Amino acid sequence: MRRRRILVAEDDPTVLGLYCELLHQEGYEVETATNGRDALDKIRTQRPDLAILDLKMPVMDGLEVLRQLYRESNPTPIVVSTAHGELKGDLEVTYGEVQAFLNKPVRLEDLTAAIRKALGVSEPVGKLLQRYGLISEGQLQEALARQSQQRERKLGEILIEMGALDDQQWLNFIARLPGVARISLKKYLLEPEIVRLVPEEFCRRVELIAVDRFEGVLTVAMVYPYNLEAIHELSKKLGLRVKAVMATRPEILEVLDMVFKARKTPDSANPA
Repeated sequence: MRRRRILVAEDDPTVLGLYCELLHQEGYEVETATNGRDALDKIRTQRPDLAILDLKMPVMDGLEVLRQLYRESNPTPIVVSTAHGELKGDLEVTYGEVQAFLNKPVRLEDLTAAIRKALGVSEPVGKLLQRYGLISEGQLQEALARQSQQRERKLGEILIEMGALDDQQWLNFIARLPGVARISLKKYLLEPEIVRLVPEEFCRRVELIAVDRFEGVLTVAMVYPYNLEAIHELSKKLGLRVKAVMATRPEILEVLDMVFKARKTPDSANPA
């Protein structure tokens, strides 16, 4: 099988060396560029499977590389690595080939996950659960052993049955996975303070509900296909990266009524 080839465009020699070492360990072939012009030429001529692109580089910056690729309809997937997080929303809406935005300093596990997602390489669910600190190696091995004897059962169900996870932990994990995921709001234990991070008017206009916040990421439930402009707008308003998962319109509206009406009840019960 041909090894995937990745171009790393980065002018900081320390960061470049770190990325290259990681990618070699992951089994990828690696090509490098230390300025935007060289990166653009190599993307055009060598056709890498993916490019990791720093936005601030000499000769030609990463933004101009993206513009050139966009004009040429170049299909090379791009992972942007940048210290300029405020540009993310505009770039995400404008340049469709950008698969992920990683703010510097980049955590290596985030880089690995972004590459796997962009290349369509899925990491086993059990390994993800372990990497996120939700289960131990021993629990994973026990669950896999049980699954080998009960092949029709999903790993999550077995881990819950074992007591290694509870229903809420599993749903939170599913909501944080990259790509398109679906959740049932009727089974999801929503925290009102999370829901209320997004103003009611915005929620009802877009038909969206906040379901989880983890570090700098806000997960929202929306009707699919997602409203990308609304996601961009919300991200700028809150200063958080917004990730969407699918839910049905009736569920979203029902939960919005429940949460926001409950907030208004004390005020109506105690008029000034």
